[in-house]
Amino acid sequence: MKVVIIIILILCACVMSACGGQTTVTPDPDPSGSQPEVSGGADQSPGPSGSADPSSGPSGSADPSGGPDSGLDANQNTSPGATPDPDLPTGTETNTPAIYRRINAVDAKAMMDSGDPYILLDVRTLEEYTESRIEGAMLIPYDEIAARAESELPDKAALILIYCRSGRRSATAAETLVGMGYTNVFDFGGILDWPYDTVT
Repeated sequence: MKVVIIIILILCACVMSACGGQTTVTPDPDPSGSQPEVSGGADQSPGPSGSADPSSGPSGSADPSGGPDSGLDANQNTSPGATPDPDLPTGTETNTPAIYRRINAVDAKAMMDSGDPYILLDVRTLEEYTESRIEGAMLIPYDEIAARAESELPDKAALILIYCRSGRRSATAAETLVGMGYTNVFDFGGILDWPYDTVT
């Protein structure tokens, strides 16, 4: 009898354990079969990731339309320093390098005959100057320009017409004057190409 009772108890325990396992498994699957357990009704409504976040959050559509950052960008794009001053006349920028202008003998003669004041500068040697020169020319050899121009040519805005024998030294002298701040320098080449009268 004892053996029978023990067998009955074991069977009852197995049945109870089997029934207890079924009862714990049945509530786990969601009856709808479409949503996980973590997305229950109570957790869904007050969640921080609700529909109100994208509409009123800092990364919503309000920033590009009327946010303060967009106003700052507009002010930077329309800054007066971003565009050149239209009131400045062309060619007067401080960063524009000074240059001399090369003209021919005909143009130089026309400038001399115009009646406007000018300085006619011969940059050859004293011997060449004494032998033949254009009337009214003053002599400063090209290799003495840097040392003598400040004292002998005080007006750096004056019209200066330069010539030498063939054009090489006059170009060098013109470059030197421009580098010293003279702003109205014209090089018309050499006396060899001068078709008008000369004096001795």
